[in-house]
Amino acid sequence: MTTVGFRGTSQEQDPRFAEKQKKLLATTKFPDVFREKVDMRKVALEVVKPWITARVTEFMGFDDDVLSSYVASLLDDQNGTKPVDPRLVQINLSGFMEEHAAPFVERLWRLLLSAQTEVGGIPTEILEAKKAEIKAQLAEQQRIAAQVERIQAELAQPPARRAPVKYLGASKAEMDASAIGQSTSESHAEWQRKAEERERHRAAQQQQQQQRRPSDSRQRDRSRSPKRR
Repeated sequence: MTTVGFRGTSQEQDPRFAEKQKKLLATTKFPDVFREKVDMRKVALEVVKPWITARVTEFMGFDDDVLSSYVASLLDDQNGTKPVDPRLVQINLSGFMEEHAAPFVERLWRLLLSAQTEVGGIPTEILEAKKAEIKAQLAEQQRIAAQVERIQAELAQPPARRAPVKYLGASKAEMDASAIGQSTSESHAEWQRKAEERERHRAAQQQQQQQRRPSDSRQRDRSRSPKRR
């Protein structure tokens, strides 16, 4: 008994797809930069992959790991035996990215041209972005170190000369007041002053009530005494 096997065909093997590619290559206008060749053996593709993922998200408006992986696979030149044609990359991506395919592939190709001229195959754009990231991290570390140094200097001063220490823009007293639910805009002295005013007002009311009680009692005594005829 023999087993019948079925073998599928890829897009490259399908003559209908090949004819469609030829037609698109002849009718589509590509940027002049596509005329320059890229030797992918000189490009650090693993370094470029995060850039591809970020740009796909930027153009499409959402993350698409499958599409990002597909783009990376289109850049595989099979150890130099199959050079990458940016025109075919754009045509293959048009079905997924539509009008975004052309600007995306142009940016990608310029990046690869830059990468093959750099030591290590890392594009200049990625190098500059990494330098800016490191610079921002160093600046943040320096800011935090200066903040810690200032706080330590404030705490080292005598209590009489010590200024209120700021913790991320708020004083410790303000943070404590916020923690117990008291408004940070109302200081303890202001709260105490208002409490004393309320106490004085309560005492004045009690004193007025006590002054009214003797006259009330005299009026009751008069009403109870017999009237003279």
